[in-house]
Amino acid sequence: MMFKILAILFFYFLCGIPQLSAQIMADSIPFKIQLLNNQNVTTLRSEKNVTFEDVKDLTNWKPYDSSYIASKVESIWLKFKIKNRSQDSVKVYLHSLTDYTHIYQQVYSDYKIFKNGFYIPLIERTNNIERIFTKLRFTPFQESEIYVRLDIHTDPILTKPHMYSERAYWEVS
Repeated sequence: MMFKILAILFFYFLCGIPQLSAQIMADSIPFKIQLLNNQNVTTLRSEKNVTFEDVKDLTNWKPYDSSYIASKVESIWLKFKIKNRSQDSVKVYLHSLTDYTHIYQQVYSDYKIFKNGFYIPLIERTNNIERIFTKLRFTPFQESEIYVRLDIHTDPILTKPHMYSERAYWEVS
């Protein structure tokens, strides 16, 4: 009986299911984590003309579930906090199959902007080699707020974004 309980607890911690705080831990992503249905990720829909500055001020964020799908007329925005508790820099990779993925990473009081996706011109892409993975770097003990804008130009994409550890990125890319 005790072995079963310990095995279940070990499995939960290994898979990163429980989050002990209201943020994603960049240094503790075992392989990949889903952003969909993640208790630390919120979302909202917006019209295509809504800017990042507009979205930052909105308060109607909801839990991210499968009912949020980007369309030709609406963008989907994700928001979450992520922290590197390590004394080493950590790289994680956002995986998104949407036509346009814009990531806004808080660095101190500013935001860095990353662009990737099928319809982002190569010279504008953050990752010039792959259009579906975007590298995010976190310095030791850095905590950031992340906003992700997902847009499509073609048919809706049902695959949702994931966050990969650096090791996992090199295995799947």
